[in-house]
Amino acid sequence: MNVNQLHRRLALLIADGHGRKSVRVYKPSFVHPLENDGVVYLDIIGAHAMGISLLDDDGGIALDTRGRERHKAIVALFGDAACSHGEVDTCEICGVVK
Repeated sequence: MNVNQLHRRLALLIADGHGRKSVRVYKPSFVHPLENDGVVYLDIIGAHAMGISLLDDDGGIALDTRGRERHKAIVALFGDAACSHGEVDTCEICGVVK
């Protein structure tokens, strides 16, 4: 993905009302066989608005005062290894556009 493609994707997310959401990186989607040899810059192939569950201090699911799961709306950046959900143009699960 180049800067123009990222800009277009982010502009669509802003137009859809996601402009104030925090941006996170989906780490499992950024893998490279030569990481142990020093490869540290990996390609971004997608950005997608989604909701995530929050974790508490001991790694469990965070709960609010009423005992319900806490969630956060974010925009996630995905790497090359993001989509393994089938050969489709746009993955409905991870939002990756091929």
